[in-house]
Amino acid sequence: MPFMSVEKSVHVKATPQNCILAFKEAISTLDKYSIRCENTSTNTIEVDKKLSFTRGGNGENVSFSAKPVGSGCDILITVSSKGLPYLLWQRNCEKVAQDTLSAFSEKIQSYLTNEQDEKSVFLSAADEIKKYKELLDIGAISPDEYEAKKKQLLAL
Repeated sequence: MPFMSVEKSVHVKATPQNCILAFKEAISTLDKYSIRCENTSTNTIEVDKKLSFTRGGNGENVSFSAKPVGSGCDILITVSSKGLPYLLWQRNCEKVAQDTLSAFSEKIQSYLTNEQDEKSVFLSAADEIKKYKELLDIGAISPDEYEAKKKQLLAL
């Protein structure tokens, strides 16, 4: 019987470093998962999932990779069975893949939110500065008032 794997992929707007951090946090929340190795130069992590003796089998191998693409990363989670043909262990591989992706998705949200908050604060400040510049241009405020407000908005 062939040995195969389950793959789950998703694109997230986060840096590879943040994806790695989120995945490590996700793995720490899952029972019986342990990181086997991590390669920061290729943004990959190899994980073992151990099973209890009552369920049989040897568990699953989980591979996580974050490939930078544009302003984010393509995430690929691959799960394969250890020591048993995939067709006998397919349901478990599917469940492990989904559980791993769900845990990662939950943890990456905090990084996405933080990045979006930083961007929205910057855009809001830029919009406000633009409004005050227009007021300066039409003579509604003085150059000193404009400079003071700009410094306040940029937190200088």
